[in-house]
Amino acid sequence: ARLKYLTVALSPDSESANRRYIPYQLAGADGLTIVASNIPYIFTDTDVSELFSCFGTVTCCASVDNSDSFAPRKVSITYESKSCIDRAQEFDFANACQPYLAGQRCTGIEKWQQDYRDSIPDASSLMDTVNAFMNAFDVEQSSRKKGAAIIDEDGFKMVSARRNNKKRILPMKAPIVHEKLPKVLVSASFYSKNSGKSDKVKELAHIRSQFAADKLKIQEMRSKRVFKP
Repeated sequence: ARLKYLTVALSPDSESANRRYIPYQLAGADGLTIVASNIPYIFTDTDVSELFSCFGTVTCCASVDNSDSFAPRKVSITYESKSCIDRAQEFDFANACQPYLAGQRCTGIEKWQQDYRDSIPDASSLMDTVNAFMNAFDVEQSSRKKGAAIIDEDGFKMVSARRNNKKRILPMKAPIVHEKLPKVLVSASFYSKNSGKSDKVKELAHIRSQFAADKLKIQEMRSKRVFKP
């Protein structure tokens, strides 16, 4: 089996530095399988299947060796018919180039953006879900109202307990209570002390008045005496 090469362009640029040459050759007894070697680790089996689908319909694409390592690996590609193998053998890698389209293996900010886009639900499906829920809710409410309006043979009507329907009452604001000033407690001896002071003041005033009167008497006695030194 002749060794052929598939030219893969990693970017839309026409520079040769952005190209990879993947060798492949015919393998297997059925004549419908080729084995491609030196596959970069960034290429998934789906990417390899899309690359080699340029020769025809690929029925199976699987890694021959361990695909978990970062080393280049071998991939076995099985085609639908013999004509696909003939086109692969006649392929001229110098004049044709196969573009590489990255599959689901995206990393970094692109992976985060893809996960974010996938997490956004479809508007139409979301609206259908909401409408189905509301229709089921309306049917349930109408059945409850019909059941509540039915009166049995004894004249009783079915009543359902409203356990969760509590009345919403606004909390009452407590009245503002101003702090009262504490009462000044006066000791029992306070008035007696003050009364004692007033008595002393009165006594001193009386003594002073007597002293002034005695002083006047002494002056009168000095003025009336006959002998004067």
